[in-house]
Amino acid sequence: DLHLADVPSAQPTDTVHALIQRAITTYAPHATAGLDLGCGVGASLARMAVLAPQLTTLRGVTISRQQALMAQTMQRPVVQASYHALPFPDASFDVLWAIESLLHSHTPWRFYAEAMRCLRPGGVLCICDDLLAEGANPQPWLPAFREGWQAHALLTVAQHRSMAQIAGFRLCEVRNLTPGLTLHLLPHALATLIATTYPRWARHALVTSMVGSMALQHALHSGDVQYTWMVLKKDD
Repeated sequence: DLHLADVPSAQPTDTVHALIQRAITTYAPHATAGLDLGCGVGASLARMAVLAPQLTTLRGVTISRQQALMAQTMQRPVVQASYHALPFPDASFDVLWAIESLLHSHTPWRFYAEAMRCLRPGGVLCICDDLLAEGANPQPWLPAFREGWQAHALLTVAQHRSMAQIAGFRLCEVRNLTPGLTLHLLPHALATLIATTYPRWARHALVTSMVGSMALQHALHSGDVQYTWMVLKKDD
């Protein structure tokens, strides 16, 4: 759950959507077309259709064929595609968002390049994801989190900002949302034991994912990882 005092939302799961809506109002008030990068089954598309009705065109992409098919059965405009190679013409959208999806990219610089290509001048890119804190302690949580959640792009704000600037973006907002999270922690000694020993006994992908989730909670608690909000703009 995510609760932020300055972001009114009916449910904690809506807080990030409210942030996206606010970014649209602030930086792209004339936006009419939005794209969710790594949309899963399209839940955020359905929510943004309510929160930002000015977005008369909404699309979503997911790398998972199964997720795309499930979304389509719910009449959500989702296609199977990689956000590294979007199936849309140049300058197709006014606002893009990526909620907990950029973290999984092997080549995040390609993500930023494709986002820049598909945005219209004056458009915005909103990112909400787990980022590496500056000076983070590498043990014991980070290796377990990286492996368990395939967190290939666990990078710092400075690293993301550099890649985004190379692509042509200007960073407008950055905010650490971690204080607003409700974390679920195991006793420290038990969590440390699991994080440091599970490679010797865990063989199932589900177990690895569960350990990764546990490690993320503790990495957020220790400050090694920060749940981060960024807004980047493509200038006119």
